[in-house]
Amino acid sequence: MRILKSILSSLVASLLLVSAVPATASTWSWSAPIDLSVSGQAAGSPQVVVDSTGLVTAIWWGDNGENRIIQSSTSQSGGTWSTPVPISALGGDGAQPELAVDSTGLVTAIWTRSNGSSYIIQSSTRPRGGTWSAPVDLSLNGSNAWNPQVAVDSTGLAIAVWDRYVSTHNRIQVSTRPLGGTWSAAVNLSPEGQSASDGKIVVDASGLATVIWIRNSILQASNLPRGGSWST
Repeated sequence: MRILKSILSSLVASLLLVSAVPATASTWSWSAPIDLSVSGQAAGSPQVVVDSTGLVTAIWWGDNGENRIIQSSTSQSGGTWSTPVPISALGGDGAQPELAVDSTGLVTAIWTRSNGSSYIIQSSTRPRGGTWSAPVDLSLNGSNAWNPQVAVDSTGLAIAVWDRYVSTHNRIQVSTRPLGGTWSAAVNLSPEGQSASDGKIVVDASGLATVIWIRNSILQASNLPRGGSWST
């Protein structure tokens, strides 16, 4: 019994000693801000993603005095940011950039760009360790498209959604691109007859994509199961 009391007394004394030591304050802190965009150019609409290796990709629009160009910079695991590179072509304003990254590190960027007659949705991709591809058009020419959104599932399937004026009203349109493939032709997702806008997209772990939007002041949704078709 005396031995047990001695052990308990020692334990209590140790606990009291530990509790008396003040907690050590956290030593981490935010780094000093640095400029990513080109000096002397206005910039806006920043977006950022990070892949499984810690490679961070940022995009934004930068105004070169003639056009707003979609630009990008990268940083590996908190290291130095790369010199910004243009993604969209000169000669037309780019806006509303969005980003997604898949499990392979493939980054997909989409944005709205003026081609002189209308605003269209464009996209570019960059594999891990590679360079950005030439932009491709996702929406058709002839009427304005805007508010692009993009998501990817675990297989690398990319899904883009946007608003586009069709005939007499706005429609929600979508396009898909399998890993290593090309973007499908755009299809109308929202019903015709009334305007729809503000499309948003998410993809869950099973690959089920969900798009929501506003149509005639009512919230609507449609789902795309992996390998399936869009629900009504």
